[in-house]
Amino acid sequence: MNGTLFRLLALVPVLSLLPGCHVSRPADPARRATAPLPGPDAWPSRDLDGVRGFHERTPEVIRGWELNGLVPGDQLEPKSREALESIDRTIIANRLTGHGLLRVWSYPGDDSDRFSVNRLFGGGFLENASFLTSRDASGYRLERAMKDVPGNLGAPRGKRNFHLPGLQATYASSSVMLGRGLDLRIPTEIRGRGVLLVLGGLFSTTWQESSIELFERAGWDVLQINPTSWTRRPNDDEFERAEDERRARAMDLFQRRSGMKNEDGSDVPITDWAERVDPEKTGLDDYAAALDDVKKEIPLPLTGFELSPESDPAEVGRTIARAVDDSIAENAYAAQAGIEYLFDTHGRGSLGSIAVLGYSAGSFAAPAVAARLESTGVPVDALILIGSGADLFTISQESTVSNGGIDVTGDGRFAPTPEQISAARDAYLGHTKLDPYALAPALADIPTLLMIASNDEPVPNGELLDERLGFPDRVRYFGGHGGLFYFLPQQTPRMIRWLDQVTQPSSPR
Repeated sequence: MNGTLFRLLALVPVLSLLPGCHVSRPADPARRATAPLPGPDAWPSRDLDGVRGFHERTPEVIRGWELNGLVPGDQLEPKSREALESIDRTIIANRLTGHGLLRVWSYPGDDSDRFSVNRLFGGGFLENASFLTSRDASGYRLERAMKDVPGNLGAPRGKRNFHLPGLQATYASSSVMLGRGLDLRIPTEIRGRGVLLVLGGLFSTTWQESSIELFERAGWDVLQINPTSWTRRPNDDEFERAEDERRARAMDLFQRRSGMKNEDGSDVPITDWAERVDPEKTGLDDYAAALDDVKKEIPLPLTGFELSPESDPAEVGRTIARAVDDSIAENAYAAQAGIEYLFDTHGRGSLGSIAVLGYSAGSFAAPAVAARLESTGVPVDALILIGSGADLFTISQESTVSNGGIDVTGDGRFAPTPEQISAARDAYLGHTKLDPYALAPALADIPTLLMIASNDEPVPNGELLDERLGFPDRVRYFGGHGGLFYFLPQQTPRMIRWLDQVTQPSSPR
């Protein structure tokens, strides 16, 4: 009897992974919005002057190579001439929106090779647009991105290129496109079934990508956003300078210790040290040791999120709320810009239904995307939240994956008391306007499907979001966050059927 019981208990973790091991619950028939959509004051401002210069300097064509001045243009080798004449991308839209700069481009020929390379390095989609605001185009982040860009763009710099003699890499992508902001994939063809706004998770996975592909096969035109989920600190510039100094000093120390540099900092010829390198070692452990030593010498400055003994927990909570709202809003502005672009290029009536889908970390911003569209007169017909939760303050402190930049300990210098954390959380929830916790009651008129796991350590608080949403259609899996995503491809047909049902013309909305 005991052996049988033991075997049954041992099967529980295995059964929790089966795609059918879940509980479905229909929405509460009495589900109704109990709060208004956030007003204009809830949305953080953006300074268009911060991106106007990028708008004006964006060329119609981006090329990868230009002359370096060492070889006359009429004496280039055939391969160099071919590279010089090749186009990296063609800008088909360069437009200022209410909050930032949207640029859309096309790639020459078949872009399947670019997509394959993108996936090799962990990308979930090949972007064909970017959305830039003053949030990225300012301060130290802008300075760091531009530090190697010459003042006279396009001027020959005399930098030798043995692969393509006579050419130098163009700086157009880093100086004009900036290479920052949010990446988007905007559909180029509209089939009319509907537009699905997708915000991906913190990490792109094959399960998520397969799920999105199934939506596309079912006729949905996917507008995909690689969302930002990192919260900016009040002193972000100072903090990032210190982090960069740490990394640079650690690399220098590592190179000196490994014999790659002399004590005076000069480089050692590769022939003198290459033979001493152990091919079985990656050097990561040695670099990590150097970084640990540097951390003792260069402490990070306080961020404004710390709960020190002298902190006012209420003020810290309010500060975190402003920072979280600022991060979430960036995604909503990008989604609005993408939808408005589709309206202008294809006609509003041709898009069909509009639905919003958020995977994991992307689901934190999905309610704000829906709220932003609704508040600007664009009805959202459905909302799907996968592996989601509410109260991002608590999630940041309890998640086993990331704190999203909200470090209340000051890199371990402080040990906040439970009372401090509780007071900060209360202030956060009382001040945030765009956390799913705050938005959910205003979105309860939108048909919503919530898919959560019963033991979700990366994203706890799914049950709280369920309550705040007014108990929508829900699928609850027995298992963790990873299991929920592992079976996404098998469960996506369920989501597609649900979308078909709630977006029919006869549906209440």
